[in-house]
Amino acid sequence: MTSRLVGVRLGIALCLLAIAGLTSACASASEPTTVIVDVRTVEEFTESHLEGAVNIPFDAQFPVNIAKYPTTDQFILYCRTGNRSGSAAAVMLDLGYTTVLNAGSLESAASLTGARIIRG
Repeated sequence: MTSRLVGVRLGIALCLLAIAGLTSACASASEPTTVIVDVRTVEEFTESHLEGAVNIPFDAQFPVNIAKYPTTDQFILYCRTGNRSGSAAAVMLDLGYTTVLNAGSLESAASLTGARIIRG
């Protein structure tokens, strides 16, 4: 899958958020960075992850580690089932991040973004 198609799919996902009233990301003059975040453990990430994803495990250090990214960036989070990524998204919203999408599982996130799953 080409990176342009991945960008288009990410754009569509973010526009759906805008339609839902969760963000105004569809028509911004300068494009914010989209970060795909795998919130699973380092071991789970090593076994499989989305190409281009960063691993920020959802643990006690999550707020400190996610704070390295600007609140203006756009985030797509995933885990094994969607539970941890949902909790991580709630924490991010509490920290002032405005464009956060819980993509659910690894497979759901791959389908949504078009990113390839890298296996261990």
